Amino acid sequence: MDATQSIFTVGYEGVSIEKFVRELRNKGIDRIIDVRYNPISRKPGFSKTALRMKLLEAGIEYVHIPELGIHSSLRKSLQTNDDYEALFAYYENHILPTMTAKIAEAIALLHEKPSAFLCFEGDPRHCHRTRLSHHIAHMTTLAEVPLRIE
Repeated sequence: MDATQSIFTVGYEGVSIEKFVRELRNKGIDRIIDVRYNPISRKPGFSKTALRMKLLEAGIEYVHIPELGIHSSLRKSLQTNDDYEALFAYYENHILPTMTAKIAEAIALLHEKPSAFLCFEGDPRHCHRTRLSHHIAHMTTLAEVPLRIE
């Protein structure tokens, strides 16, 4: 499969920045598209500036599209799987439809070089990046490819 015809998604939960960057290189990812609303992390190396620098050292481009994230105020009271499902449904039905230009920007980036949507969660089923990739896959001929880095 042509990597520029794919929507890669990846989370960094549970891995070090060194392992994360090494595995991205091994998997042929040339660009990270950070879809966190707030690109701040308690994990060393994963906040926006530090992450961008580590990726650039490895020859991986970094792009941040915060509009494709979910505002932290909407994530505050999440406790159960039902809470998360309700949030993701809201994201799909109310946020993504308003992001036409940003989604078009992301699609153009995906077509240029092997790129992965980035967020924290290791399990793609528990992250909005999967809902974003589903949305784009339904709009295009791009195939979804969740990456696992463990």
